[in-house]
Order: sequence, then C-alpha cells, then structure tokens
Amino acid sequence: MTESWHWPEHIAAQLVGMSEEKAGARLIMTAAPELWQTILVGHQIVTENRGAIMQCERQLETAREPVSCTILIRKAASE
Repeated sequence: MTESWHWPEHIAAQLVGMSEEKAGARLIMTAAPELWQTILVGHQIVTENRGAIMQCERQLETAREPVSCTILIRKAASE
C-alpha cells in the first residue's frame, strides 16, 4: 500500500474510536505532555498574532534578509 494512504494512522484512530485529529492529539497528550503544552502555546501565539505574522510574511517577499516582527504574547491559556 502507498504510504500516502496513511493506513496505520487511520487504523489507530479507529481503534481508539476517534477522528485521526483527535486520536493524534490524545496520543501526544498522553505520550508527551510537555510537547502537548508546547503545541498549545504555539497555536495560541500564532492564532492571536495571525495578522502580524501575515504582514511580516509580506515584507519577507521583497526582503533580502530576515525581517523583524512584533507579536504580542500573553499568559498561556489553561487546558
């Protein structure tokens, strides 16, 4: 079978009775709780700063060097 079919992931999700997305999240939460916290914080930062990040990406299109961006970071939301 072609690897792009993701059969092992599909079967694992079926075994735990969840969608692949929820099963994957649960696996990370239980197998690597610190990684899961990092993912949550990263998601929060990107979500809350999407506009600023998009503006920096536009600047980067014409820049010859890395650009500096200002984002806002607040205390992480609890689970």
